[in-house]
Amino acid sequence: MEEKIVLYDSNDNRLGQTFSRRARQLVNQQKAMWIDDSQTAIRFHPGMESTDRTVEQPAIQLYQVCFAPWGKHYYPAVIVELLPGHARAAYLDGDSDLVPTSKIMGLQEGFEILEFQGMLVSHDPLIIQYKNGEVEQTDLSQLRGKIPKTIYMNNA
Repeated sequence: MEEKIVLYDSNDNRLGQTFSRRARQLVNQQKAMWIDDSQTAIRFHPGMESTDRTVEQPAIQLYQVCFAPWGKHYYPAVIVELLPGHARAAYLDGDSDLVPTSKIMGLQEGFEILEFQGMLVSHDPLIIQYKNGEVEQTDLSQLRGKIPKTIYMNNA
């Protein structure tokens, strides 16, 4: 199965995913650029994102468990309401917020993209190894992640 590449618009809003073959085409056509050397994401040049029709928007579903943004971090949440372009995310600590659906990540996607407080050693059970060497088995409600800085190359 072909690898998927994350797509961002020129304002660093997450648009969805496309296949690596299509991502390479967009870069070669100078419609987008690789965000980092690992070539796992591309950013459209200003005004180019509307010309691409192959962007796969994430399918957000009611009661889906996901990672949703709150401030600068992503936290585990459940989708409790769907609106055009937005969803109400109920966080596991009891808060809720209306967030753009383009910013919501599925659990697997979050585990692949987000940086956590330490290195995620295992998903089942959830085990985190912290930079100081400590290891902790935890549950989903304790995770807090952020998008790696390499994705925001031009963000200073």
